[in-house]
Amino acid sequence: MQSGITTDVLKRSAPAALAGRCLSLRCDGRSLDLCLETEQTRDAWQQLLQVLVAKEAEGRLPELLGGEIGRLADTEKPLEALLLYESVGKFVVSPANLEALGTSAR
Repeated sequence: MQSGITTDVLKRSAPAALAGRCLSLRCDGRSLDLCLETEQTRDAWQQLLQVLVAKEAEGRLPELLGGEIGRLADTEKPLEALLLYESVGKFVVSPANLEALGTSAR
């Protein structure tokens, strides 16, 4: 995660005046470039995303997000559980539930 005009796409398309409002999320050869309304908004989003990434890495994301996400992960709705696993993180769906769904923890 980087602030400013750092990706090739932003370097080609964003005016320099927007540098303080840009935030880029990068992974595996891809990026998501955001241009927010103010630097303060960009800073708030960057701080929030850093906390979420750190908590997911520690296996604490379900705790951070509260009980609702845990209940969804443990339902008998396999599609919803797999989508949740893929979109939010590997620690959201328990290994037992992943096994029951026919997949394994990465």
